[in-house]
Amino acid sequence: MRFPSSLLLLSLAWAFGGSPLAASPSGQAPPPTAVTGVARTLSPGEAFLLPFPGLFGPLTWEVGPFRPLLLPEGGEGLAVAVLEVPPTLSPGVYRVCAVAGERRACREVAVAEVRRVEAEVPARGLGGVALVLRNRGNVPERVHLAPDGESPLRFPPMALALDPGEERRLFLPFPTPGDLLLLLRYGGQEERYRVRVEGEGGAPTPYRLLGRLEAGYPLGGGLSLEGGLAKEVGLALRVDYLEGALSARGRFNLGPWTLEGGSAPTLALGYREGPLFLRLAYPPSLEAEWAEGGETYRLEASPGGLALAYAAPGFSVRAAYAGSPSFRLERLGDFQAFLAYEGGLRLGGSLFLGHAQAYLGGVGLSGEATLFPAFSGRLGIQGPLVTGSYPTGQAYFEVAYRGSGPAFSLGATYPLGPLWLGGRLGYEGAPHLGLSLGYREGGLGLTVQGSLGEGKTALALGLRYEEGPYALEGKAGWGGIPRPGYAPAYFELKGSYAFSLPVPEGVTLALGGYERVRVEGKVTVLGQPLPRAEVVWEGGQARADAEGRFRLWLPPEGARVRVIPPPGALVLSQETLLRPGEGAELSLPPASLLRLVCQGQGGRGAYVLGKESLFLPCGGQAVLPPGSYRLSPEAEAGYGSEGQGQVELGPLEERRVVLAFAPVSRETLHPPGEGVRLSLSASPVAPGEEVEASLAGEGPLRLSVWEGNALLFRAQGKGPFRFQVPWEAKGPLVVRVEGEGKEEVHLLPVDPSRELLLLRLNPGRAALGQEVEVALSVRFPAEGAELLLPDGRALPFTRVGEGAYALRLKVEEGLLREAEPLGHLLGVRLRAVAWQGERRVERGTRLWVLR
Repeated sequence: MRFPSSLLLLSLAWAFGGSPLAASPSGQAPPPTAVTGVARTLSPGEAFLLPFPGLFGPLTWEVGPFRPLLLPEGGEGLAVAVLEVPPTLSPGVYRVCAVAGERRACREVAVAEVRRVEAEVPARGLGGVALVLRNRGNVPERVHLAPDGESPLRFPPMALALDPGEERRLFLPFPTPGDLLLLLRYGGQEERYRVRVEGEGGAPTPYRLLGRLEAGYPLGGGLSLEGGLAKEVGLALRVDYLEGALSARGRFNLGPWTLEGGSAPTLALGYREGPLFLRLAYPPSLEAEWAEGGETYRLEASPGGLALAYAAPGFSVRAAYAGSPSFRLERLGDFQAFLAYEGGLRLGGSLFLGHAQAYLGGVGLSGEATLFPAFSGRLGIQGPLVTGSYPTGQAYFEVAYRGSGPAFSLGATYPLGPLWLGGRLGYEGAPHLGLSLGYREGGLGLTVQGSLGEGKTALALGLRYEEGPYALEGKAGWGGIPRPGYAPAYFELKGSYAFSLPVPEGVTLALGGYERVRVEGKVTVLGQPLPRAEVVWEGGQARADAEGRFRLWLPPEGARVRVIPPPGALVLSQETLLRPGEGAELSLPPASLLRLVCQGQGGRGAYVLGKESLFLPCGGQAVLPPGSYRLSPEAEAGYGSEGQGQVELGPLEERRVVLAFAPVSRETLHPPGEGVRLSLSASPVAPGEEVEASLAGEGPLRLSVWEGNALLFRAQGKGPFRFQVPWEAKGPLVVRVEGEGKEEVHLLPVDPSRELLLLRLNPGRAALGQEVEVALSVRFPAEGAELLLPDGRALPFTRVGEGAYALRLKVEEGLLREAEPLGHLLGVRLRAVAWQGERRVERGTRLWVLR
């Protein structure tokens, strides 16, 4: 294989650590086998180039576990192999060799360890939770599944082994509805998911009180209960015993009101309605808050002081007086900064610098200083430890000046599978050194920490274990900064057990009931029950029993439900609004079955025209509403069928229609000519779209458009004509064309997913202060259009043509307040709106602004 550019190959070989001039036919003979060190570290699934300098003549390759993408058949001083790392290849160092005659050249390639588990966890489940786990890494994983300690629904913890590339599916059944807080752990990582388990018919989740019982050494413990009792009613209680003293506190919610109390003694009454929040408490205090439109105003008052605060997106300010004045001004976002007077004048901030390649992590800078009455300050930097091309662990460095003098500290943590290592070195009046070791696998965590320095010599051990509702935490240590009354050694142990108590249904109904109301009904057709029919709404579904009865749980205001007949029943589905307290007998309309049989030759089928219109092929069948239908036969060229069939379909009737097709003699064929031709501006079309139609042919021409048996449009001549598709259209429209002594029928498909608005920005990426041309194409006869900005403004479009609108938008600072950052760009959400009467159509896009 010959390469087009020797200069490119020279630079490639040089970049990969070898010189292509190192060997040649006239140079010194190379050794029979040459092995070059590790060329680079790669990830699973990555493609790479591997140059081999100094090779001449025919080549054979030994690529080991790698997938060859391009291998040269011969070398002319340099051979470049293009390979790919298999996605599940285990980490390690592998050798790739090229053999030219008696010369064998090898290069070593390292494959990095990648640990990644993908979990598909649905937000909702019916009767349980269906999970999919995939190991997308290149090392075996052991995945631990368990309910979170505060999960209302529980299941026995389990552990699954996943090989690289393996996928496992499992189903966790739950007989009662509720919320599952799922905990997933693997390789030192932990993920949490919340899943709503629905009951049959959308049955509401029973209210539960989540509890936790705690006990430990030194002697102490506690009991807590918290949760809802009914709609807009909640309860929270906590009792603690510590160092011989018993204390308690509680909270009761009733609609917008909240009552709190404690054994201190404390008492508080709160009220929250919309943007307003008020709270009166004893010991005397007052809190008032107004939050609306992203802005928050807050007042706090007590005999000891007064505080006022204001917050908006990216900004907050607070001023207070409690014996002495204080204030704090903050800027929030990627760049954070503050200026405060809190017993002294202080300022500081932090900034995160993200790398252009996200997998390399980012660097954070932070600092703060006290300027008055005495100067002190701190400046720090932290970021990932990078090995090869990937972040591993974290590192930080900090310098400071305090009243005792200068100080500095640096440290790092480094993971090794379930183990992690840490170290720190610093100086603050005296040097000090710290080392730490940790282990985390599943619910077990162990830590060992030690420090060495003047007044800071200490050793600490930590243990934490979680398994389902049980948790155990222990601490033991020796040394540290001496404190009066404290022994140099200490030991603490605390255990807890999480549980949940269901609230009896009678209590819930007495306090206001559930968020949903039970509705019982019956599905019928022609007065007879319809078993196994499905009644579906967005919050659940139910199946009718043998007597057609069903039970649903709906919001108090009702919901739109769709009734789906069982397979094989000659019944049409129906959608209706179902409200609690109204008659819930859902009567479905009967249907009919039409079968088409074609006899003879050349038949394709027939257009069925009536309440519903469709093309029915020979041998096909269709379920249709009862009524009168006209059949327009469709045959291949040179064949035909006499006349058009008419059929009456009764409720629940099955009708078989036979059409005879035969060759048509030349004498009966239409006179020579191109016939009537129909041209449409679009097919398929969207509901509400305006369509342009044109006819071509000889003689009087007529066009009519139908939806079922309803005539939508009729015109004579060649056009062009314009008609609008009904906004409620669902099925295909029937377009009939008459001319040159015959009639043709066309079906115009209706596609609800077709866009009615097309929005274009020029340029699509702009800078602050630049003007952007916004062009909008509208596919329906709109009465007006406007552009909605993130700050709430609406800019009107100017009509510049048939269905065409435009405006110019200047990129200002106000547009960027709600922008979404993406690397060095900010995404500004824009929405175009066009309307016709009460119909409004929207289309969104993003304008990318350079930072």
